[in-house]
Amino acid sequence: MRGTDKVLIGIVVAIVLLVGVAFAAILLRPEPTYEAEDTPAGVAHNYLLALQRKDYPSAYRHLSPSLNGYPASQDEFERDVKELDYWFADISESTLAIESTAIRGAVADAVIRKTQFGAGGIFDTSQYITSFEMELQLVGGEWKVTDSEDYFLPCWRQAGGCS
Repeated sequence: MRGTDKVLIGIVVAIVLLVGVAFAAILLRPEPTYEAEDTPAGVAHNYLLALQRKDYPSAYRHLSPSLNGYPASQDEFERDVKELDYWFADISESTLAIESTAIRGAVADAVIRKTQFGAGGIFDTSQYITSFEMELQLVGGEWKVTDSEDYFLPCWRQAGGCS
């Protein structure tokens, strides 16, 4: 066997190993879990994770009942999310992480980092990272979501809600 053949085989084996390690890292990554709800960051995380999992009762529980257009029931909340699904369309394909929180008395702002991956071809992958803010408020001693730039319906802030 010639020296160039050995080098070529070595390169192919290295590429196969790298692809295998990448797949293993993705497949062995732990599933996100719900966090303690005694902080704004925990509530923001749990609200977003519930939406990603389509766990509407849990997501609804994190929404503030002080909203002018608060859905009257979990079924109404679920209907709103499904009917206006373009507001939530990319949540399943996004990785969300709480970057920071700032608490000002009974109000808190959470900054969430959203990472999305796109693929244009076999060797063309793109990563898009953006941030958005979520506002939470203490309601009855619990943190609740009152507003968000993403994954929140503006009609929940308005009298009459989304109907």
